[in-house]
Amino acid sequence: MAILRVENLNKNFGGLAAIRNVQLEFKENELCSVIGPNGAGKTTFFKIIMGLQSPTSGRIFFRDKEITNSPTHQISRLGICQTFQILSIFPNLSVMENIRIAIQSKTRYNFNFFRSASYYRDLKQQAQEIIQDVHLNGRESSLAKNLSYGEKRRLEVGITLARNPDLILLDEPTAGMAHDEIVDTIKLIKSISEKKTLLMVEHNIDVVFSLSSRIVVLNRGEVIADGVPQEIREDEKVQKAYLGGVE
Repeated sequence: MAILRVENLNKNFGGLAAIRNVQLEFKENELCSVIGPNGAGKTTFFKIIMGLQSPTSGRIFFRDKEITNSPTHQISRLGICQTFQILSIFPNLSVMENIRIAIQSKTRYNFNFFRSASYYRDLKQQAQEIIQDVHLNGRESSLAKNLSYGEKRRLEVGITLARNPDLILLDEPTAGMAHDEIVDTIKLIKSISEKKTLLMVEHNIDVVFSLSSRIVVLNRGEVIADGVPQEIREDEKVQKAYLGGVE
């Protein structure tokens, strides 16, 4: 069963067709990159999945449950989260507090003064494990605003993981990063992909080919190629539209 399925998806902005008859299925535990030139429809595609924009027509299913036009908070509670588009951290809270609050947000009773002490110890332990997963050990007490850019990105990943989603949408995860930060981010994404299903929009082609098990290519809102990295490298339509003859 596909974890995510889109059927005959279209999105028009006046006379402009941003998404054209897109029909795709994404399997559990795959890392699929969605690439294409500027204006190809990648960001619009993510926004429609997350309920941030409504499609003109078409349907979206998550684990065979239709989520078309569902509100973003409901989609998130079902198990889809998006990260890396805009940093969504609390700058004046510590790394530990950012992660702990995200863990608490999963529960119906986020703030209960009558919780047992063991409950809060358990929260802290869960947060510590996530901090270790995103390689922020030793920065638990640091205010988020004092982190480096790459560390802030890793913190946002931690916040996303704290919500325990099944599917994570990564929007430009290496944008604005220095080389060393990109290398660290690649390692982090690889480790996350061992446990989660990932959809990634990324302009850095080296990152795309080093990480992806599958690549979908959009051009002018249409899917022009869908396959494993080597197939995409050799596809003449892709080379003409986007890759510029990559060898």
